[in-house]
Amino acid sequence: MTAKNRIPIVKKLFRLSPIVWLLFGVVLLFLSLYFATRESQPPKLEVGQVIDQFGTFRFPAGHNRLEIEKTASGNVEVSIYRRETGFHFFPSMKKQGPLTFEAKRDWFVCVDSFQRLWVFRGRWKKEWGKMPLGDAVPASQAVLMFGMNTLSNGGIEIAAYIVSSSGNWSGVPHAFFDRIPDKDQGTAVWGEIPKIPDAPLPLTQQQKKMLTDTLQNFR
Repeated sequence: MTAKNRIPIVKKLFRLSPIVWLLFGVVLLFLSLYFATRESQPPKLEVGQVIDQFGTFRFPAGHNRLEIEKTASGNVEVSIYRRETGFHFFPSMKKQGPLTFEAKRDWFVCVDSFQRLWVFRGRWKKEWGKMPLGDAVPASQAVLMFGMNTLSNGGIEIAAYIVSSSGNWSGVPHAFFDRIPDKDQGTAVWGEIPKIPDAPLPLTQQQKKMLTDTLQNFR
């Protein structure tokens, strides 16, 4: 093709319909927002990853957020922001929590494959003196879980559970369970609770199916 023949083609490109140019601009704007949003997002947790640091994190599925803050009064606040509705770039988030306890305590958290948050809250030691939060938080240590739980009647309930008190350890992540200290210390550390299992208890196939089906409905 000669240079003379190419000139009309270039002219035609600049004569494209305004609608085409508008669509082109919208695509560029969408791509810019997409990459800008991806770059600004907090780090995403891996399934079963145990963390013990302050910050904001995305759940493994990417929809919900976990926020762990240290307050001015020296407490730890653990909050979950669950996505409800909204456009991809401007989602509507609903806050759940916070779970609050003294920062002097040992603590760590973990999210499992069903997007359930597991929290270990260590005990308050007597040598530390009076508990700043008083009776609002028991002195004994505990394991808590926030999210879906299977019921004996075949249903699903979404709530907060004190796992160590209920004795329902099904589905606890292995790395999280292995890190829990003093599992064999009894009432001196845990208070009156059912015996903690020697190893993580797996979910049954029926429980996995129920949790999977429920999780899919929330996406």
